Amino acid sequence: MTGPPNGSAVDCELIGHNYMKENHPEVLLNITVSIGVASYPKETEDINALIRLADRAMYLGAKRSGRNKVGVYQQ
Repeated sequence: MTGPPNGSAVDCELIGHNYMKENHPEVLLNITVSIGVASYPKETEDINALIRLADRAMYLGAKRSGRNKVGVYQQ
């Protein structure tokens, strides 16, 4: 499939889409998310400490208990 010599961006996008569809199989990915949450200013007012607490909550609360979890920092 070819487009007009000076085709529009939409024409070019359609040509590219059709090429990919015909020549490359669809790829399906499974994605999981672990999230850590810490509260400002309840837990800390320092931004770097807040990030560390959220990171700790993510690893201790979410990743240890499985995938697709939210861990909340609690003192």
